Amino acid sequence: MNYEEAMNFIQNTSKFGSVLGLDNIKELLERLGNPQDQLKVVHIAGTNGKGSTLAFLAGIFRESGYRAGRYVSPASFCYEERFRINEENISKEDLCFYMEKIKKISEEMVRDGMSHPTMFEIETALSFLYFLDKKVDVVLLETGMGGRLDATNVVKKPIAVIIASIGMDHMQFLGDTIEKIAAEKAGIIKEGCPVISYNNQESVNEVIKEKAKEMHCKVTFVNSEGIRVLSESLNGESFSYHSSDGRWYEKIEIPLLGRHQINNAALALEALNTIRNYYCISEFQIEDGLRKTIWRGRIEILEKDPLVICDGAHNPDGAKSLLNFFTK
Repeated sequence: MNYEEAMNFIQNTSKFGSVLGLDNIKELLERLGNPQDQLKVVHIAGTNGKGSTLAFLAGIFRESGYRAGRYVSPASFCYEERFRINEENISKEDLCFYMEKIKKISEEMVRDGMSHPTMFEIETALSFLYFLDKKVDVVLLETGMGGRLDATNVVKKPIAVIIASIGMDHMQFLGDTIEKIAAEKAGIIKEGCPVISYNNQESVNEVIKEKAKEMHCKVTFVNSEGIRVLSESLNGESFSYHSSDGRWYEKIEIPLLGRHQINNAALALEALNTIRNYYCISEFQIEDGLRKTIWRGRIEILEKDPLVICDGAHNPDGAKSLLNFFTK
């Protein structure tokens, strides 16, 4: 299979639509040897801020000498950026290799009377195969939509679950209230795993607390009162943070713009504190990783004179964050 054939295959699967449910992806992964069960996974759900929080964590892991697999969707600039190890996209050769493997299994499933895997199911399976073969140290796994019935929700024992900011989006699939949406997002919480959450409105926090309690999980929320903004400019944000476990970060600098990115960085710090036992990461590496984080298309300045900004806000809360940046 060459690159054109691989792209034709994946694009043709769009006709199968977006299907919420886990039966098909479980069958596909079973036939592929369940690669997801052999990976250390940090699973992240939320309406906004998933990708930014993931990018902050990836920056810290990179600067600490670890190989972090990153699975995100949708892609912003090229298809291959959905599957990354640190800042390097999957090669076209590797993409073709895994697409061909999954295509054969998909055809077998259809012959056996099952539904053809959807585009997102195929991409999710591909990410697990790729990251396992490349021996990454951690997989930063972003849900596609929702959580409970999302194709990524096949990971049985994540080392941590992160819930980012939750707002109104995809209501036709996830529910018509923010509490219903929160319940779908919280569906990725697994038995006994640590949960780290953005400090959402109280009714959302209660939904997350209840799910964590049901699954016997400790839940940690971002300490919003522990954030002190030091400076804001077109070059980035600077803040100090007193974490929920008493750690003091005197000065954190991030290149991503907007007050909301400070909250996302604090969420990444809380997540890192939770999984420290798995990795050896110094305070300097944390600061360096955050300062060097790369995440394009999020209030990204393309030109300063005149000011030209690229941003992917696509729901009410995202639009509010963009507006707040211009009116602060």
